[in-house]
Amino acid sequence: MSLRAEAAGTSGWTGQPGLFTRLLLSGVLADLLVLLLILYCTRVLTPVLSAPDFIDLEVAAHLQATSESNRFNQLFWLGATLLGILAILPSWRRCLALATERHACLLALVGLALVSAAWAMEPGISIRRSLQQAMIVFCVLAASLGVASTARCHRLLHLGLVIALLGNLAALLALPSAFDWRGDFRGIYDDKNGLGAIAIIAVLVGGTIHAELGRVGRFLNLAYLAGWMLALVLAGSKTSIGLLVLVPCVYLVLQTMARSTRLGIGLHLTAWAIVVMALLGFVTHGMGIPPGRLAAMVMPDPTFTDRDVIWEFVLEQLDGHWLLGYGYQSFWNIGPGSPNLAADLPFIHLLNQAHNGYLDVILFIGLPGLALMMGSFLQAFAALPALRHEQPALYRLCCWLIIFALMHNGMESSLLRGYVPVWIFLLFAFAIAGRSATETRPSAD
Repeated sequence: MSLRAEAAGTSGWTGQPGLFTRLLLSGVLADLLVLLLILYCTRVLTPVLSAPDFIDLEVAAHLQATSESNRFNQLFWLGATLLGILAILPSWRRCLALATERHACLLALVGLALVSAAWAMEPGISIRRSLQQAMIVFCVLAASLGVASTARCHRLLHLGLVIALLGNLAALLALPSAFDWRGDFRGIYDDKNGLGAIAIIAVLVGGTIHAELGRVGRFLNLAYLAGWMLALVLAGSKTSIGLLVLVPCVYLVLQTMARSTRLGIGLHLTAWAIVVMALLGFVTHGMGIPPGRLAAMVMPDPTFTDRDVIWEFVLEQLDGHWLLGYGYQSFWNIGPGSPNLAADLPFIHLLNQAHNGYLDVILFIGLPGLALMMGSFLQAFAALPALRHEQPALYRLCCWLIIFALMHNGMESSLLRGYVPVWIFLLFAFAIAGRSATETRPSAD
């Protein structure tokens, strides 16, 4: 039985329901919340009309702009949280039970982020940012649990990205600043890499929903896919273009292995990660080959476009902070005390991420935080088999989004990071997987 159907039968309301009660039971508020979350994280509601020129940007101005609170942002998430509470109100007991059962690691992760303000370098900034992250996670879970069905959630995600495409195409035609200082297309988003990530997500969503549409819908969806591919090419994000090819390939390999061994793709992905890490450890420590030299053997740019010096700096800063980190979001952009200002290279002073999501999680909340993050992935993979036969399109989407997030965070940071699109859509994948596992589970009787 779906959550919405159960709410209608066990809400406890008697007699003819009033307008407000019918509104709560209809799922309209959850539909609205899904769309708002997508439009906000893709910058449709808050378009970036001018991009900073990092050549002329002053460190002092950058620090002030990035460390101060954003009143509109705070009001949005407070309003979205209220909307989320109303969306799950008719079935809040079942939603709470599902969240604690299927998302225990994710909830513990958010709890650790909140507690980390106790040892953060800037406790005020840390508690403000961790509270916002708690609201973000709640809103995505509430929206996913409040909609009438997981299939409807899929359609709403697609609709939100259709609107985002229109906004970026409008910027391409009418906004000269839609191209950054290097001439790369960023649309209405902050930067080209962010737009590239959105474009990949949009293609994955459109690709999985295509077979579910009617004839006219499939025709329009082809135009949608072409529009996002154009945006991806204009953005010139090599990482994003590479991942668009790699994600489906990795999925197909994992699926083939899963069918032959009858084990879930999550187990295979975990085994791959352990084997790769063990091999890297043996080569770099056992054989004494430095990571930079190893990278130079297999790729034309062993610096990963200067990411290697960022990672080296971060690893140095982690000395003595591996267990608890610096406190949630209390490393980058916290004002004059930001540790990245101690870097020798000036460009690191302007960064707001380590360009590796796993390193950033450790920076924020230590190795226990990374373990909980990985536990969240494993919980999602454990729940996904329930979708494979019931809703194969949604199963592929969730798998692709999770695989994409895992690979994306090797070069960029999005895990537990504000409301960046990769994190928001990963949370939707987690929530959809958890809900599907509960709704398709056989009843006790």
